[in-house]
Amino acid sequence: MRAGPDQRHRLRGGPQPGKHDWPFADQAFVRALPWLAGQLDTPQAPRISLPGAGGAAAQVVTAGR
Repeated sequence: MRAGPDQRHRLRGGPQPGKHDWPFADQAFVRALPWLAGQLDTPQAPRISLPGAGGAAAQVVTAGR
């Protein structure tokens, strides 16, 4: 997976409002961690949609796994 500006366009939820500070980072990390764990094939962590990607917040993605 590539990081950087190209990945931002895949986040349908777009940028989240907030400051670039510790409370905002905490909130962003809590929202992104379940998705990241699934992408890394962490045991017992299902692959889910990106936060803010539309549909159910925790839509399980089973294709390709």
